[in-house]
Amino acid sequence: MIELIPVIVAVIGTAILAYTDYKTTYMPNKITHSMLLIGLAWVLFFDPQMISTLTIALIVFVITFVMYLFGQMGGGDMKLFTALTLLIPYYPKAMIPIAESIGITPVINSPYPLLFPIFLLAGLIGPMFIISIWYFFKLSKIRKKIKEYNKKLIKSIILIALLIPFIFIWFSFSKAFLILFLPVITSFLILPFKNDILKHFSMKKKKISKLDDDDVLALEFISKTRKKQLGLWRKTFTAPELKKIKAKAKKLKIKQIEVYDYLPQFGPFILLSLLINLLVGDFLFYLLMIV
Repeated sequence: MIELIPVIVAVIGTAILAYTDYKTTYMPNKITHSMLLIGLAWVLFFDPQMISTLTIALIVFVITFVMYLFGQMGGGDMKLFTALTLLIPYYPKAMIPIAESIGITPVINSPYPLLFPIFLLAGLIGPMFIISIWYFFKLSKIRKKIKEYNKKLIKSIILIALLIPFIFIWFSFSKAFLILFLPVITSFLILPFKNDILKHFSMKKKKISKLDDDDVLALEFISKTRKKQLGLWRKTFTAPELKKIKAKAKKLKIKQIEVYDYLPQFGPFILLSLLINLLVGDFLFYLLMIV
């Protein structure tokens, strides 16, 4: 079925990017750019809602680009989300027989683009749940190196306790939605340790001459003087900005800068979320449906 072509491209492309992201923490431009070009071509030649799809894709690009500029998202993630919007803006009806063949009745009439539940579920499973738990156990192993570890742990417990009334309210609305509280609880568990996580597990010094536009500056740990000298005001930079930074650093004989060398890979969670939402249609509405 020709309607499955963009779905196949989306799944295969995301799977390749998830693998490379997991292995190298990098999403190759040749894959993301290929997905973008195929998605754009599909919309222009086969999408009856071309204007609507292009508008949604533009909005997604602008939002994710702003997140990228402020270091909240990688450049590869930004391009992948835009490509997915072009390829599968809404739930593909060609997936219905596939889902039904394994006993799932997908929700196909959600009021927003498919990217929304994909992005939300990826965030809930990855950064808020699995990665939060992973970081918490890593923190416990180096707790002697962390300033006021016990005090921060108490803050975590208090934050989680404050959630309990909301959990009971939510339970009365939807029992199935209670599973969404698990990622919220685990993310609150490490919230007071945010800077400790960045300092001990992500930050390192890198030669400014070796910087590229995929690097994320550790602004929290760069002095105000150094920021002013190099004109640093956000965590990421474009190629022209990087050229200016290197020129200023060379003139001032500044050789190194703090960057985040390792940030959790988002790609595998995007793939998992994509597959789940392709089967159930919209995981939020599906949870309501199975109550």
